[in-house]
Amino acid sequence: MSAVFFDFDKFYDKIKIKMKIINPSRIKKADLIIGIPSHNESKGIGFVVKEISNGLKKYFSGKKSVIVNVDNNSIDGTKEIFLKSSSDLTAKNISFIYCSTPKDIRGKGYNLRNLFKIIKNFKAVAGATFDADLKSITPLWVKKLISPVLSKRYDFVFPYYARLENDAVITNHLVYPFVYGFLNLDIRQPIGGEFAFSGKLANDFLNLNWNKTDYQFGVDIFLGLSSYFLGAKICQVNLGKKIHKSSLPNLNCMFNQVTESLLDVILRNKSKIKLTGKIQNIPILRGGKLPQVSDIKPNFEIYEKMFFGGIKNHERDIDMLPSQIARRISDMCVKRKMKIDGKLWSEIMYYLMAKPVLSGSSPKVSMDFLRCLFFGRVGTFFEETLNFAPSQTERAIRDEAEMVLKLFSAKRKTQSVKLKRKA
Repeated sequence: MSAVFFDFDKFYDKIKIKMKIINPSRIKKADLIIGIPSHNESKGIGFVVKEISNGLKKYFSGKKSVIVNVDNNSIDGTKEIFLKSSSDLTAKNISFIYCSTPKDIRGKGYNLRNLFKIIKNFKAVAGATFDADLKSITPLWVKKLISPVLSKRYDFVFPYYARLENDAVITNHLVYPFVYGFLNLDIRQPIGGEFAFSGKLANDFLNLNWNKTDYQFGVDIFLGLSSYFLGAKICQVNLGKKIHKSSLPNLNCMFNQVTESLLDVILRNKSKIKLTGKIQNIPILRGGKLPQVSDIKPNFEIYEKMFFGGIKNHERDIDMLPSQIARRISDMCVKRKMKIDGKLWSEIMYYLMAKPVLSGSSPKVSMDFLRCLFFGRVGTFFEETLNFAPSQTERAIRDEAEMVLKLFSAKRKTQSVKLKRKA
């Protein structure tokens, strides 16, 4: 099985990246292309490949499909397991391709950009992506995600599923409430790793300007919001529940990269934003009812330690906040009592994230400082909801988003009145 090397477009830092491609069947054209981004995912990728293959055979047997492992030069045998799976799962109209970035180029965004390049070259009608560590994927997921695109009803499909509390903290307490309150979009999983898109939209993604964090963990929010700003028809689809490997070990870098991409894509598209304060309900296909996920209650003390362990290095940054908020944070540090409730967190997000963007400038806040405050909010939330049932916890997360919406709307109105008075 030979590897073919060729140059892809120049992107990020003007580096011309060579991609390693293994294309056993030498396929050059396809209708559907499914990507599995990975870095050292040998333990889970075989199962994911099998479920995707079964989904394509069962629901899209008449389409010429390709499953692509877009890898980051894994050294744990991911490539070998993917290729072995592909040889074991031979089926009519399904081909397999492995491609990888060089060893010094890492990031999920690189993987997905390479996927889009393959989709463009193969002139595929639709594409989708699935995380390589999924434990809950079924063949039906493939049908649910891709069908709305193939029917031409939608251009981009977000996932909608129940998740473990400790696995979704960036979604639940940063991205979801911020997108809800600032953009007034009710997208419950705006950074879910599973989504589908049209071939045309994949090409549009390639033509966007990508920043550093878009090539890393920031790619999901970058693509999701970009599809909205590009005028694509978007929806959500109910996949049930998502169970996968814990993201806790990567939480620090994930928070920084996701937040930077979130703020950057909003700032670049500020002229397209209509600040109405009225929520746009994005359709949820296959109903909005989700199963209950059996979960061990997260340990809030872990986040408390991360909050106090980091905040001591950011005394000067605390002064960036309004005096009344700064005093509350300083008081917590003195008394060693963490309590960042929903209202305080909403105000922190407004002053450190939303207000600078509204004025047309990039937030000056240190991402490490913002992350410490975020940990404080997550730890406080887990303590507040310690005895909650999953449905009560979900209600509390949605209430938090409503709180952000109300506070952001009120602050914008006040700011608008002040500007009119000055004029």
